[in-house]
Amino acid sequence: MNDFRANYRAWLEGVLVDDVPDDVVAFVFNLFEQDFDGARYGVEFVGVSKFDQSDPDWACEEAWEPKGGRSSLIPLSFCDGGWEICLTKMSELISSFIREPSLLAQRLSAVRGIGIGFVDGELLLLKS
Repeated sequence: MNDFRANYRAWLEGVLVDDVPDDVVAFVFNLFEQDFDGARYGVEFVGVSKFDQSDPDWACEEAWEPKGGRSSLIPLSFCDGGWEICLTKMSELISSFIREPSLLAQRLSAVRGIGIGFVDGELLLLKS
């Protein structure tokens, strides 16, 4: 489990080194189910140009994605339960990144909002 945490943290740090365009006002972590040996879920990371808590579709205005790809598999060693467990574990992971005193936290917090949720589902706000 710690390997995924460390690897995903390193990946986020790497993709946030690139300049994120000024029109990105929020980040979204889109979770999805997939059928792959060793992983039941995946996560996409994108920047969006709209953030309005009263609009459930605010995360649909994609304006940026990391170079080299936007998605990662979530290994079974990190999340081998139902979608609710995956959402909880990934929310806790991203929240811990936001709270820690680090350059990654500064880069993540530089936007107005951060959401996480399953594609085509409701988003949980981690920062607003």
